[in-house]
Amino acid sequence: MGLSTKMTTRFLAYFFVFYAVLLIVSIGLIAYFIYAVMENNSYTDIRELDAFELESDFKKNPNGTYHLSQDLIDSARENNGLVQLVNKNGKVLASSENNSDCCQSYTIAEFVNMTKTKEAFVWDQGNDLFIVFIEKHPATQLLALIVQENSEILSDDIKKKLAEADAIFEIYSPEGKREQVVFGPTKQALSGIEILASSHNYAEIKEVVASSVLNNGTVAVVRVNNANYNPFEPAFIDGMKKFGIGLLLFHLILFFFTILFSFWIGTRFGRPVLYFLKRIEKLAKQDFKPLDDRKLRNHKTGRLKRKYRVYENIDQSLSELANTLEANERKIKQTEKLREDWITGLSHDLKTPLSSIFGYSTMIASDEYEWSNAEIKGFAKTMQEKSTYMNALIEDLTYTYQLKNNAITLNKVNVNLLEFIETYVKNVVWKD
Repeated sequence: MGLSTKMTTRFLAYFFVFYAVLLIVSIGLIAYFIYAVMENNSYTDIRELDAFELESDFKKNPNGTYHLSQDLIDSARENNGLVQLVNKNGKVLASSENNSDCCQSYTIAEFVNMTKTKEAFVWDQGNDLFIVFIEKHPATQLLALIVQENSEILSDDIKKKLAEADAIFEIYSPEGKREQVVFGPTKQALSGIEILASSHNYAEIKEVVASSVLNNGTVAVVRVNNANYNPFEPAFIDGMKKFGIGLLLFHLILFFFTILFSFWIGTRFGRPVLYFLKRIEKLAKQDFKPLDDRKLRNHKTGRLKRKYRVYENIDQSLSELANTLEANERKIKQTEKLREDWITGLSHDLKTPLSSIFGYSTMIASDEYEWSNAEIKGFAKTMQEKSTYMNALIEDLTYTYQLKNNAITLNKVNVNLLEFIETYVKNVVWKD
């Protein structure tokens, strides 16, 4: 596998790790956000559910009876009511309250009355089965007790129940003006339309109002704070705030993780690069020994550690380069020594004929002795031979430098080596 392929594979692996961590963190933050939103808005208004949403909330037992799911029972209690499974004849097959004071069967008239007063909600589940939710809000129940007692003075039992429910009992005139706060703290009076207005979307109203006309024409009103008050707009704003905080947290985590991951990547790729740069600097200074980096190499085997094996080809190439440079350095030193020896020998070879020429020329120029023509010719012949020898040496030296610098074009021809050697021996060796 080449270096390019190794580097590509390594970077893909790092990217996959980075993406996997990022994905896990993203899923975690999204799950936390969803959980926080659901936890904050765990209340579900059973009145707003559709029939198909309740299909899995009741099951038939092996003995033919029915039972309701715990989720449906909890939802009914949160909505201040009870839920029942009823057949087409009005018989109650299952109820969220076993000891309910409600009837065990209903007539059509009772159903009509409860649905008109919005005390009951009915969902058709098919197979002649119906789910019925009957509202039992404390405000309605307390008002029913007050009307049933039909007394101008509240009994201690009713006052106790009003206090437990943190309820307010007020009397309004037929015209809609508040006449008296019978029980509870004094709050801003309701208008006539606010008394008559009713909303069964309990998440949108701050307090539940129950009203009834008394025998004397006044209107009895019971007001109870809605524990499930959770309007859409504040909940939406709160959700957006949490989303913004989650998004900010996500980017902060992403920022710090990117820095740490970049530092880790830089260490993984930067340390070997720094190592190779230092080794190249050593090669430039003709230091061919490898660096001893325990963080990079295995001190037992001398090989690069597994996480740095992607650079093994570069390390091998640098080792080969170091060996080659070291060998070339040795060759250069050997060549320099041979050159110096050759120059020394050449200097000696030049000094010998020069000494002869200088000696004979001095003798000829001397006035102390008269040389004959024959002697002078002998001196001149010797000087000529020495000059020719020196010229040959100089030509050899020039030829050597020309060969070294590729300044001479060689004309190669085929020769008979045996004949060439015999001719050379006759012309050169035997003459000497």
